[in-house]
Amino acid sequence: MKADLSSKRRRASPADALDPRSLLEAQAWLGRRRVDLVGLPAGSVLHRVCRPDASPLAPAPAAWRDGRLDPPAGRKERYGVLYTGGSRLGVCVEARRLVHSRLSDGLEVSQPLAPGRLCTLVTRAPLLLVHLDTLYNTLLFRCPESQRGNYALWQQVSWRVWSAVQRHPLAFAPVAGIAYRSFHRHSPCLNAAIFDDWVDRLDVVGRPRAITARLMQEVLAEDDGRAPPHPDGATEGRVAAHS
Repeated sequence: MKADLSSKRRRASPADALDPRSLLEAQAWLGRRRVDLVGLPAGSVLHRVCRPDASPLAPAPAAWRDGRLDPPAGRKERYGVLYTGGSRLGVCVEARRLVHSRLSDGLEVSQPLAPGRLCTLVTRAPLLLVHLDTLYNTLLFRCPESQRGNYALWQQVSWRVWSAVQRHPLAFAPVAGIAYRSFHRHSPCLNAAIFDDWVDRLDVVGRPRAITARLMQEVLAEDDGRAPPHPDGATEGRVAAHS
């Protein structure tokens, strides 16, 4: 219920709504547990790859909920997760439409290229996310980086976070999902997995675009591969997500 919102807000980057410098860092108490959070201000732009026949705001049906932060086995019907992120490049890497090239040591368009649509979303209200990259949250929710390929373990982490949020809702803003760093090569990014209870706080911007080789080349061309400079002189990775 309590929250410490004294952390400074960092200057936002117009290119990436989820640039680490644009996030509001906070701490809150969910029952007796202190949890590290990050906040998305209203108007944050997100991106997502969705299925060709699905709404951009529709999480996967229960039978297909096998992603990293979907519910664990036996609880698939309880909730869904909308995977989103702050750059088109990161979204396409996470959704494996862009993959590592052994020839160039960079990215290339996946062959064969799976169908889908590239969507742009915007937050209509502020959202808080449990940040799994902090040491405290890693220990609290038992999500060691060494187990990053263990989807069954990460789905249990998702369940722990979702259950804690259900038991201890915050009065000042919803804890709407989970933020976590990308594990894919060429995508040192922060992902935003939003619980389905809060997708009504997102709006679709423009018309979703069909995933084609031409669109993927456009996404590759718009990114120069460099992370934006940190205000304090260090550099931080680009922000992205997956679907």
